[in-house]
Amino acid sequence: MRHVEQNWTDMRPSRSLMPWRRVRMQEASELAAEAESTGAASPQPPGRHDLALLAVGAGLSNASSMLTLVGLTVRLYDSGPGAVAIMFAAGTVGGVLGTPIGGWLVDRYRNRPLYVCILVAQAVTLSALVAVASVPAAIIAGLAIMGMLGAMATTCTSVLVARINAEDDGVRGFSWVSTARTAGAMAGTLLGGVVAAGPGLEVALAIDAAASFLQAFLISRIRTDRDPRVHDRFAGTSRRSLAGLAQLGRDRVLTVRLVAHVVTMTAMTIALANEIFLVTGVMRQNEVVYGVVVTCWGIGVLAGAVVTRRLKGIDALLRAYLIGTGVMAAAFAVTALFPHPVVNAIAWITCGGCAAVQNITLMALVQKRTPEAYKGRVYSAAGTTLIIANTVGYLSAGPVIALAGPRNTLFIAAALIVPATLAMVVVVFRERVGSEPATAAETENTSATKNGAT
Repeated sequence: MRHVEQNWTDMRPSRSLMPWRRVRMQEASELAAEAESTGAASPQPPGRHDLALLAVGAGLSNASSMLTLVGLTVRLYDSGPGAVAIMFAAGTVGGVLGTPIGGWLVDRYRNRPLYVCILVAQAVTLSALVAVASVPAAIIAGLAIMGMLGAMATTCTSVLVARINAEDDGVRGFSWVSTARTAGAMAGTLLGGVVAAGPGLEVALAIDAAASFLQAFLISRIRTDRDPRVHDRFAGTSRRSLAGLAQLGRDRVLTVRLVAHVVTMTAMTIALANEIFLVTGVMRQNEVVYGVVVTCWGIGVLAGAVVTRRLKGIDALLRAYLIGTGVMAAAFAVTALFPHPVVNAIAWITCGGCAAVQNITLMALVQKRTPEAYKGRVYSAAGTTLIIANTVGYLSAGPVIALAGPRNTLFIAAALIVPATLAMVVVVFRERVGSEPATAAETENTSATKNGAT
């Protein structure tokens, strides 16, 4: 099923970043010279128009996906928990397979037409599922296909958001998309039960298919596009699908940040899976209270996305992540120490906000520290690891809760986050100590390259 989320400002550039800066300067100079020689006008920034269309499309996608998800859960309920588990596994496996494929495609073909084709393929797949909605095996196969297509669409969205916004404004773009996705997921969840209890799964699938067609139309109307062949021409980028992982491995800050995010995501997944046992078991509350507390997490995500829009520069992104992880670990521990519905609700709003900060800052950090020609594959590599983190979290939640109990499970989740945060502190400190201004020779080479290009 579909997936439902450069320069240092006050830090001197590290030597590891200088070659890519020279490539970018050379690329910009050569593009400008080419445009001047052909008489081409400088492209105008698309601004809010394209970002609004992307955000609306993302929110619409999440809303319609939740309609389908709730409908499928209701339909497969009578088949037992095994069928429901297979349903979720099919979407996850499809996502793991589709993410690297999407990264490779995004770094090979023009992104806007590719995105439109993926969305049309989603709509066709969902339309076909309407006719076979009563066949569980067909539904499972369809979900695997949707997982692949959804992962590709997510990579397209990330790269286009990074393309639309200036580098200092990239956080704002990812924040708006995150807000739209969260709002869409919440609305789709609320309406999903109504549709499942009334018209049924077939109508939910039809609505989802129509939403995919509508999203394809919205994406076709954006003015921004990205042609990776241009960057291949100037940067000599390899087209190998593993080139994104190789590029990611060369950036110590980004690599450790991604590993830390995977650990944090695993802890979050365990804590969320544990919530039903905490509320109904330890707190002795009913399902209504559980629903309210879980909704608080979504409210926190919306609030966190708003706060994150004010961040500027890599330093701010890293500080926000470190603060967010520390606050999240503390919120988990406080909830375990004082298991009360009000405390839990406040903690979950806080944790939801921290989760939004962590996700958005990761996307913005990839944007700022990744050469343009590699962006699709690096975003897809990040997406794959996060899917795996969610899967590991859900698989390990059962044994952890059974052995440790609901309250101790929250302590374990908090404990997982601490070393991830400390690892980021260490790597950021080393980056500061090891960074140094460009040498005179490097400056002269850059100037010579620029003058030669113009």
